[in-house]
Amino acid sequence: MELGLQQKLALKQKITPQMIQSVTFLQYNLTDLNQEIDKQVEENVLLEKETHEIYSEEINTINSSIPETEKEFPIETAKLEEIEKKNEFSIEDWKAHYENGGQTFEGYKTRNSDYDDLYDPDKKGKNTKTLKSHLLEQANIHLKDEFDRKIAELLVENINYDGFLDETITIYSDKLNDKKEREIIKQENIFDHIINKINKIYNKIYNNDIIEEDDIQDVLNKIYTFDPIGCGAFSKIESLYIQAKLYNYPSYVIDIIKNDLELLADNKIKELKEKYNIPDSKLIKAIKLIKKLEPIPGRQFYPEEPQNIEPEIRLIKEGNNYRVELIKERIPSLRISNHYRKQLMDPNTDKETREYIEEKIQAAIHIINAIKQRKKTIIRVMEVIIKIQKDFFDNSGNYDFFKAITLKDVAQELELDESTISRATSGKYLISDIGIYELKHFFSTSVKVIGGENQSMMQVKNLIKKIIDNEDKKKPLSDAKISKILKEEHNLNILRKTIGNYRKYLDIPSTTKRKKIL
Repeated sequence: MELGLQQKLALKQKITPQMIQSVTFLQYNLTDLNQEIDKQVEENVLLEKETHEIYSEEINTINSSIPETEKEFPIETAKLEEIEKKNEFSIEDWKAHYENGGQTFEGYKTRNSDYDDLYDPDKKGKNTKTLKSHLLEQANIHLKDEFDRKIAELLVENINYDGFLDETITIYSDKLNDKKEREIIKQENIFDHIINKINKIYNKIYNNDIIEEDDIQDVLNKIYTFDPIGCGAFSKIESLYIQAKLYNYPSYVIDIIKNDLELLADNKIKELKEKYNIPDSKLIKAIKLIKKLEPIPGRQFYPEEPQNIEPEIRLIKEGNNYRVELIKERIPSLRISNHYRKQLMDPNTDKETREYIEEKIQAAIHIINAIKQRKKTIIRVMEVIIKIQKDFFDNSGNYDFFKAITLKDVAQELELDESTISRATSGKYLISDIGIYELKHFFSTSVKVIGGENQSMMQVKNLIKKIIDNEDKKKPLSDAKISKILKEEHNLNILRKTIGNYRKYLDIPSTTKRKKIL
């Protein structure tokens, strides 16, 4: 053995914080990106939102002097153009601003945590009625007895947002344990729970009578009749049963709901006809009546979900070609505060302030470049997608013209990593003349065609949908039969199990559930 020195040449990729930041910004959807921009502007006093088109020229000027390797901003060569004269804050002003909790003028107050919703200007004019408040309003109108109203209040308190009554109530301790959690003391049946509560409120006896379950059930029976009908049931089937009884449905319909909804859901028509000894006409009537009922009575009081889909890319048709552009209004442009850059170049600026500004400028430049890189990458990716899927857009979104394309295809075209393409397309939306699409929607693996050109999976799914749309509804096609049709008529060798998976993706029910009675 000998000891010695050896030289070895190796290439290593250095992951800089700036690269990590660029990757992070690329994966943000539009909502998350804007939240992150607001956060960065709040944390870095040198970052400002630009409201004019000066932004592009200014940043290009800055970037022209940034080395491509690390994109480090050479402070000493910064071109200090006067863009605007507002916000002439000194370092001391900013320090005072933040030390004062962000208050910028005397008497300013932020909204506190217990701000009354009634006086919240953001919420005025919005309908905030809940299912519980709606039921309680009716209880106060229709129940004249104080005792009954209190029972109704306790029942409604335990009705969930779907409109169903929780059969078992969990009782927790008033104190937190070592894990900062409340311990479960016991679980009670809802009727026992309300009886105990009422007894406690009315000192065991009301009008010299002992409170029993029948008292609770009588009030619950009245709640069943409130709008929406069927609230207070313990399950969907019980709610449908209650609704059918209140609507005076025929007895055989009520019996089907009570005992054989599963058979009906599975289209077991022959079994139902035999069991209830009824003709087709009555069974059809039963199905129509049951479809009118609401299995989730509280549904109409669901809070509206906010729509977070915001397209940030626009597709514009120009003659026979397409142009992709970012919707500028959706992403605020950023710039570096002109005031602080001038302060940096001022020879009278002290060393500590200068170092602070240099640090913040470096951070600001990295943010600006991360956003620029995100825009550039998304546009490049979308241009490749449009080139491949041009026939799809030319034919108004007809999936017969949808091409097979994978992340790998685009990655190779742009000489990027597949993970980069995935980040650039997930959660990013395009608006076009034929609709709004998430970018990842345009990717589809290929399916081999026997003796022909491969098709995209989306084309195959669309073909399956067409076959099912044109089937005899009295004798719907099985997955095995669809597989056979695809092989014999379209040269596609697709397994029965795969057909089933494609159906689920297309939200198409099974053969028995597609079958029509007459």
